[in-house]
Amino acid sequence: MLLRYILRRLAGMFFVLIGVTIITFILSNLVSDPITATYGNRIKPEQREVIKKQLGLNDPLPVQYGRYVFKAVQGDLGRSYRTNSPVLESILNVMPNTIALAAAGLLAELLIGIPAGIIAAVWRGSLLDRIIQGITLAGLSLPTFWVGLVLLYVFAFLLKWFPLGGNTQPTSIILPALTIGLGGAVFYARLLRNQMLEEINSDYTRTARSKGLSGRKVITRHVLRNALLPIVTWAGLDLGAFLGGVVLVEAVYSWNGIGKLAIAAIGNLDIPLIMGTVLVAATFIVICNLFIDLLYPVLDPRIRLR
Repeated sequence: MLLRYILRRLAGMFFVLIGVTIITFILSNLVSDPITATYGNRIKPEQREVIKKQLGLNDPLPVQYGRYVFKAVQGDLGRSYRTNSPVLESILNVMPNTIALAAAGLLAELLIGIPAGIIAAVWRGSLLDRIIQGITLAGLSLPTFWVGLVLLYVFAFLLKWFPLGGNTQPTSIILPALTIGLGGAVFYARLLRNQMLEEINSDYTRTARSKGLSGRKVITRHVLRNALLPIVTWAGLDLGAFLGGVVLVEAVYSWNGIGKLAIAAIGNLDIPLIMGTVLVAATFIVICNLFIDLLYPVLDPRIRLR
């Protein structure tokens, strides 16, 4: 049963990735001329034709796409139009930086958001609950890039506690991780509070209390465990998105990761690099989704995969 479910999901993932690459390929080729974006307008017509032939751009788009997919399934994502370096190599070079930032950002948002949500739910209606609700409401309306710029200005430029950008020092990861964490923490705090209040008012919770379980045991053994299921789902989605490159955060902090690489590729209309970064990002997301689905029955035995 489990093996069949995994195989069915893997097949679905394949078609999702195919769809993502088709859309990205079409849009990338319709936006502008990659040769002009790479070499400028000063290139001669005869040189343009030679380059187009070398890159295979004279072929119809379906042929170009088919060639790309055939090579991609073999691990060849092509070469960058701008640098002529292998796309896969360029992505792998910056991937450790993105993985580190993704893990730090996810850890930050969970360490901040989950305790805040628990406190707000357990002491609902209190002054502390109202303060947390006010902070989450304000936090949900703040753009990530704005939060990043404020943190950078205050703690790096004014106080000089952290580097202004890049990832050359161990402390360089703190501000970008906090930027990601604060944005996600306010969402998790609000989501967990609402889920816990729903569970607290459920029949099984009242039954547990009637059997003599203390309030603390009811919260930890029953309420919190069930309320965390949506958190796990969103955390998996966040991790997949972060691994695919946190574009705005990496741009604000000049973090040398996949997101920054994708921005440079779009600016240069470097189609192989655009395709590669989008494909890697989509792959991370669908893999994390599958992992979360497989984790569900472990967290809640009532759930069955079919």
